[in-house]
Amino acid sequence: MKPETQWLQKKWAMPDAACDAVDKLFAVQKEGSTALKLEAPVSDWGKAAAPPDADKSSPLVVVDHDASTFVQTRWFFEAEQKIAHSLKGLNSEAPVDCTPEKLSTYFPEEGGQRDAASMALAKRLTVITGGPGTGKTYTLARILALLIDGGIDLKFIQLTAPTGKAADRMKEAVNQASTSLGQGLQAHLQAASSSSKTIHSLLRHNPGKNSCTYHHGHRLPCKVLIVDECSMVDTMLWKALLEALPDDARLILLGDPNQLESVGRGNVFSEIAASEALKSARVHLTKSLRFSDRPAISQLALAIEGRKAEEAVDLLSKNQEPTCPDGLFWSESTGVSQILKNLPPAVLEAMQAVAFAPTPEEALQALNKVRILTSHRIQTSGSDSLGSEIEKLLTGKNPSQKIRNRPIIINRNDPETGLRNGEVGIVYPDGEGLKVHFDKREAVSVSKLPEHSPAWTITIHRSQGSEYENVLVVLPKKSNSPLATRQLLYTAITRSKQSLFVYGPAEVIQKAICHTGQRTTLLEFHLRSSFSKAQ
Repeated sequence: MKPETQWLQKKWAMPDAACDAVDKLFAVQKEGSTALKLEAPVSDWGKAAAPPDADKSSPLVVVDHDASTFVQTRWFFEAEQKIAHSLKGLNSEAPVDCTPEKLSTYFPEEGGQRDAASMALAKRLTVITGGPGTGKTYTLARILALLIDGGIDLKFIQLTAPTGKAADRMKEAVNQASTSLGQGLQAHLQAASSSSKTIHSLLRHNPGKNSCTYHHGHRLPCKVLIVDECSMVDTMLWKALLEALPDDARLILLGDPNQLESVGRGNVFSEIAASEALKSARVHLTKSLRFSDRPAISQLALAIEGRKAEEAVDLLSKNQEPTCPDGLFWSESTGVSQILKNLPPAVLEAMQAVAFAPTPEEALQALNKVRILTSHRIQTSGSDSLGSEIEKLLTGKNPSQKIRNRPIIINRNDPETGLRNGEVGIVYPDGEGLKVHFDKREAVSVSKLPEHSPAWTITIHRSQGSEYENVLVVLPKKSNSPLATRQLLYTAITRSKQSLFVYGPAEVIQKAICHTGQRTTLLEFHLRSSFSKAQ
């Protein structure tokens, strides 16, 4: 029996008959769910649980939903309730002055992008979803331009994302998309994007106290809040963000609901994107231009998204040439020795460019063009062991030359150096000892680094929110791996912009496409409740 269950028994007189269900609840919470669907009814919870509208002091809540019964801790019950209530309040009209002619100027073609802009100008809540290359950031840049033109002060526009890498990419993408809008607007958009920061930084989160400067009693100073890579945001962070949002603010959410869920608990964005209650606030972009010259990757992504396992494997089986002429290569190899033996020339050359570049800046440029992604970190073909073997391979290929540059990845935010979880740097020896060089920041001495790991390879989870020209993906060896899910496979392959190399058995790929990593939550119940009460 788990310690939490024992506490409920002692403190809240919970009978033995309820203990098994509560143990299971705490177990699924560790796996990312926020609620447990009961397999068998529990007739007596003692004082530990109550229905939603009954004893609001009980630590557990029992909910009847969709002909099933669920149990949830009050902590998550109230968090999901708050998220739903906030979204309901935001789902209202708030028009910004914009003529149809001006809208057509920024969006010449009818369709999803113009629809998204119209919604963002008319309502306080807009949810923009779409896969890679569908123009989410392109659309956002023009929405920003129209909002600014409509009188929204730049200083009250805030861009945010769940990780430092995603926040930086959002800034870069908006800046790039603004180049076609004229120098005046470009300057405004670059000023707006310069505010891009992580959600924790935006809220001024204090990890020591687990509290935020901005909260329901002290709201954020913004009129427009834009959140990118929303699928990476967990339940409690959504609650904190929405509580801190001013009542009259406008919220624009962007993301791909087919990607991996957040590392923390919940599956909020995916459920927002699927909810009938929020259908009127959602626009899904479908037209992708990223792989127009190499359609095989796009076709694979669509097959995975559509759960068409046989179609995906058939497509892969037609692309087994390592030179990757159509941008896609597949091998059923999963062992480290097999992978290294069959390492595509483009990936090997890219790794060599990283290892032996004459300067750390050139090494970073080379590294930003390629990534080797694994489903696991600690396993025989995980990122740790594969990374070690890659370094040995590079040394063997150049026996007369020692590796000059070694990539590392930061594992936690560090206020002292300003380094953020997920940032990648190059360890480079200079006259003052070993220093780590990063993009757009001063080098940091190795002795001052926070917790970090080698980054010859990284996990698929850690790649989320990033894009690279060439991506090599190593999938689990066995189809019964808990990580063999459709979201993991989809996230991995959509990191690529040019060439994709997939290593994994056909059986694993087929089962992954058919298996959605399903987290159990009650957010849809809370959304239905919030919207039905308002009618």
